[in-house]
Amino acid sequence: MKIVLAALVAAPLFASSFCSKYSEGVNGRQLLTSRWQERDVAADRIVERRAPRYFVEHSPVSSEQIVEVCAPKAAMVFDLLASRKVMDRFDDGDDEGAQDEVFTLIENGNVKNRINLVFMGDGYTANEKEKFLTDMKRLTAQIFESKTFASYLPIFNVFAVFRPSHESGIGKNDTPKDTAFKLYRQGDTLRAIFTGNATAAHDACSKAPGCDYPILIGNDPHYGGLGGEFSISTSSPRSGMVVLRHELGHSVGEIGEEYDGGGYFGANHSYSVSSLGWSHWTDGSVAEEPSVARNVSWPWVNLSKGPYTAKMTSDGKWDSLFMTISLSGLQTSDDVVVKLDGEQLPIDSEQQADRKFYDFKIEQGFSSGTHQLTFEEKVHDGDNWVSNITVHEFKKEYNFDSNHIGAYPLFQGSRREGYRPTHNTCLMRNMMSDQFCPVCKENNWIKFFATVSMIDSIESHAETTGQRVFVKTQPLGQFRHDGRGEGQYIAIRWYKDGELQSEFLDQTEIVVTEPSAKWEVEVELTTPEVRKDLNGVLKARRKVTF
Repeated sequence: MKIVLAALVAAPLFASSFCSKYSEGVNGRQLLTSRWQERDVAADRIVERRAPRYFVEHSPVSSEQIVEVCAPKAAMVFDLLASRKVMDRFDDGDDEGAQDEVFTLIENGNVKNRINLVFMGDGYTANEKEKFLTDMKRLTAQIFESKTFASYLPIFNVFAVFRPSHESGIGKNDTPKDTAFKLYRQGDTLRAIFTGNATAAHDACSKAPGCDYPILIGNDPHYGGLGGEFSISTSSPRSGMVVLRHELGHSVGEIGEEYDGGGYFGANHSYSVSSLGWSHWTDGSVAEEPSVARNVSWPWVNLSKGPYTAKMTSDGKWDSLFMTISLSGLQTSDDVVVKLDGEQLPIDSEQQADRKFYDFKIEQGFSSGTHQLTFEEKVHDGDNWVSNITVHEFKKEYNFDSNHIGAYPLFQGSRREGYRPTHNTCLMRNMMSDQFCPVCKENNWIKFFATVSMIDSIESHAETTGQRVFVKTQPLGQFRHDGRGEGQYIAIRWYKDGELQSEFLDQTEIVVTEPSAKWEVEVELTTPEVRKDLNGVLKARRKVTF
């Protein structure tokens, strides 16, 4: 038996595979899910995929991992799990699952050949079930009606599982409330949210018809979340979707951060200009975009303790600067005064206490010397926070074009940590963006179709003139019903004894007069969002059985 990375799978292939996911970390290995899927796996191989177990803002990539293994036979997977001493999911003795209710929000096909998202709410009491459903429907619509996941909608199912909590809301200061999944914030900052009962969350997710990616939504009006094993966000009307789409990039797309400060992983990161994984998206001649980081920090300081000053120095040789800050707790635009070298910057609060990001582009660089960014609380209500600060300077040659793809530096402090594809287009860098950059979009297609097949089913029945054969494809390209598959096309090719039958090109239904021959059908998706599909995951070929 061979164990290979997913990227190395080769023919002959089987259409149905048994897959298991387990967590791997300091507490050993624990099984999360197991199920049959419509994906291609070589006959004698187990395919293995690994991804970080969690992503925390401004932190290194988690050393703990989520591991998925797939094989054409369940016994092959079980033998591997046993050899690695993967523990079965344990029962925590909680009978709360008896109250679970399952709702279908989007149904696009058989769960075996779709990517299944499952929303679960934490801190929703039995009396808040309608609020739970309203929140989950809103978040689902925001995911798929915006640019974020619209292209991929037909290959997703979305379910929701309601498990009532005894208390409303989520915990803080590292202490959960009495809730179904025990979500809590570290400290009282609007930042990472963790679950204190992952076992209960996986149990609830298993109640849905399919559970590939569990999503935990805290019943909380403010910013916060986490990516990895769970995509975690809140019900905040303003920031819930902002966080969720970013965390789904981590969890479902298996891509890392693009903002400065760490957490780099996957298709959107390169350590050198000469080895860019996205060179096929460039114009062929790529140079590092000239920039330097002057301040990259996450102070998370409460201004009730006094004013905060961030200092930085410059050599005075740069042509412009770009600054992003985020603040939380502001109820009015007068709560906090922010000044750069004594000059006040415009800060509006939208009369919300949620975390908000502010961008400032200044058409000249710093003068040589020390500069300071100051924050001072004017309304002393105890909840005004400076969350993060990034300040960069640029040469005039730097390309700010939102459509340009190149080699944009990433920084840890002032130290360069590699490169990202775009300036500020991608939601993996810019939390307020609603779209992935082209590199991440392509990556998503490749990741998604590593788990599903372009062919839904093949059926045939006898007629007087021969065998009538039907192939059902994924509802993409010309088979989409929502008009949002711009540029997508599905090609259908029929083969008899290995030879292409040109008269049947792009037909979903044919009549076979020689059923004794070896017939196969091949389905391939083309989309302008994919320029390179090295492993052919957007193509599926199946034998026709009469």
